[in-house]
Amino acid sequence: MLYLLQNLGWITKKDRERLQAFKPSEIASRLGLEIDREEEGPPVPLQFVRLALEAYRGGKISLGKFANMLRMSRQEAMGLLKSLNIPLRLGTEDKEALKREQESG
Repeated sequence: MLYLLQNLGWITKKDRERLQAFKPSEIASRLGLEIDREEEGPPVPLQFVRLALEAYRGGKISLGKFANMLRMSRQEAMGLLKSLNIPLRLGTEDKEALKREQESG
């Protein structure tokens, strides 16, 4: 999977090498994800992930929309973007939603 991401130009060789050091379950844990395969539903198609990343990088969608598209919280989306060295862009709505998420636990 990491080689595919690198070949598609979504991550650099350095990113791939850094991410290879982790087991998928470790990455999920670091992102605060609990993986329950029965409740998870079908995985988000790779092409859809790529399009969401491109749209976020290009400023076409907000962090909240990006997170929603990938079926994750804003916090999880921030962790994913950070792990891929993609700069965060937080609009007012994202900041307010993150504050609410942090206050609710």
